[in-house]
Amino acid sequence: MEWRKSSYSSNGENCVEVAHCEGAVFVRDSKYVGPLEEQPVIAVSDVDWELFIKSIAASQFDQR
Repeated sequence: MEWRKSSYSSNGENCVEVAHCEGAVFVRDSKYVGPLEEQPVIAVSDVDWELFIKSIAASQFDQR
């Protein structure tokens, strides 16, 4: 599984990383490495992830 983070993150730690795998999207803190089953990870379907990204782009979240 290939984890990706924002290009704005440089080589810093404490970043959010995302990986796509078999119809799902996984989200983790970059400080965690090792086997996926041993990490605190959020997993969502790729359909839900796409809806989430579109909602962000459309500014559908409160920006306090």
